Amino acid sequence: SVRAQIGYLPTNPKLPGNLRPIEYLDLLGKLSRLPHQVRKPRISALLRAVGLLTATEQRIHTFSTGMCTRLGLAASLVADPPLLLWDEPTAGLDPTARRFTLDLIRELGKTKTVVVATHILSDIDQICDHLGVMHEGRMIFTGSMQDMKRRLRRDGFSLELEGEIDSIRVLAQEVNNMEGIDAHLGPGQTLLVRIDNDRGRARALAEVLKLIDDSKLSLQAVHSGQNATENAYLQLLQEEEAHGFHR
Repeated sequence: SVRAQIGYLPTNPKLPGNLRPIEYLDLLGKLSRLPHQVRKPRISALLRAVGLLTATEQRIHTFSTGMCTRLGLAASLVADPPLLLWDEPTAGLDPTARRFTLDLIRELGKTKTVVVATHILSDIDQICDHLGVMHEGRMIFTGSMQDMKRRLRRDGFSLELEGEIDSIRVLAQEVNNMEGIDAHLGPGQTLLVRIDNDRGRARALAEVLKLIDDSKLSLQAVHSGQNATENAYLQLLQEEEAHGFHR
């Protein structure tokens, strides 16, 4: 059946807390009609793969959030399905568990189709070769990561400054008066600058830095936003909202 071809991981999977990991996975194997000689080695391999082999005697209710997610990953793989649907698999994980999960997705992606739903855009860069962007229930983009980033009309960067906020506002106004460049205040003492594609990046940045040098502000850092996934995603949403306004 179709269901047997799909492995599903929901956000924060609800697991039977009174069972041990082996008991839970064995139950799923029986429900999938896997013979004992297949279930036993597969369950051991899955627990090893998700880093839970040393927790086989623990009750599931004692597991941390990361351990529950890893057990949920193993559960979705018991029947060895060709298609995996995972919803927010890295949500709420500590850095170690998150890195482990991303590495696992990359490895599984070599032999299976893994569909991941996530709001963590930095994860997308690391694991996806094809993506879709949904907004208010509508698919507004499908394509490769490179295709999405190419949609960016402008290049950008952020400037971390030290000085009075009023001086940063004045600087933003001065930058906005420059052709092909606009700027607005970011969080803290940050100025976000965008440059039109037909404007030379290096020259534009030099002009902005000269304005800073002539002001009472001190430049602390420059962060490039060129073709950032987040910028491309936000631009897609802005275009969709503008299109919806005119519909």
